[in-house]
Amino acid sequence: MLIWQLLACLVTLKVVCAYPQAHTTQINQRLSADKDTETELEHLLSYGRTLSRLRRALEQLEFEDQAVGDDMELAEINVFRPLFRYRAEIARQVKNNPQQQFG
Repeated sequence: MLIWQLLACLVTLKVVCAYPQAHTTQINQRLSADKDTETELEHLLSYGRTLSRLRRALEQLEFEDQAVGDDMELAEINVFRPLFRYRAEIARQVKNNPQQQFG
């Protein structure tokens, strides 16, 4: 009878000791899956940030292209028009004073 009790205790101990290992294995698998999911989520967030930066860069380029066009119009107004007016005025002065000598 004592042998049966010892065997029953050993079987009970094996079952009790085996359960935490199975439970620990399940927890480890779950943690591993969670870690993989977290890594994938970090990659997605990183890609999202990169995409956002690229969108902002494209918008900046479009804005700069428009600014270049505006700059050329301003250059025409502020530089070329006065230059042409000055040239026309000098041409009129030379035309009116053909005998003027330089030097």
